[in-house]
Amino acid sequence: MGLTANGVYIYLYIDYSAIPATGIIDNTDLIWSLTGPTWSHTKLGWYNGNDRCIFGEYCVSNLMEEFEHFGNKVLFGDDINILNAAAIAASFTDVAAVKFPTFSIMFPVAVRWTWVDTECTLAWRTNGSASAAGAAIAVSDANIGPNASPTHLDIITDTSGIIEMLETSASTNTCTMDQLGFYLPDGM
Repeated sequence: MGLTANGVYIYLYIDYSAIPATGIIDNTDLIWSLTGPTWSHTKLGWYNGNDRCIFGEYCVSNLMEEFEHFGNKVLFGDDINILNAAAIAASFTDVAAVKFPTFSIMFPVAVRWTWVDTECTLAWRTNGSASAAGAAIAVSDANIGPNASPTHLDIITDTSGIIEMLETSASTNTCTMDQLGFYLPDGM
């Protein structure tokens, strides 16, 4: 691969200039790049110049994160913590950005909403949404206690990888969120 990457995505492209006359490509016709693709309305795909992006992978310490995939869902071998025991405001506020490839805005996450002192609901919405209530994620409850199982859900972010969250009552309850992977866009 020959790239140095830590805490960023690398992208796999079909190298347009290397496609043989037969049109049959192999691994010598693929290139890795730190440059993320952009959507081409003309070519109807994710491109960097004439090179078509076919995948992206998160790297840590120059190693590709282990992953599994089925269809358009890519799951990391190890979750990536993006929010750790954070207090959430009683009004919608931006929270930590997911680790996102430039072509994705939908992510599977695990959220642990830990009760400390107040029973209330945790909700999320896409950054910039006008939704007044958002979508409920979890309820904190003294009867459940601080060790509730995480809630698994898919979130949709803005193009910065950010969502907004709120709790329905002011508290010192905490939220931990782990990113489990990402979704490939249609056609990739």
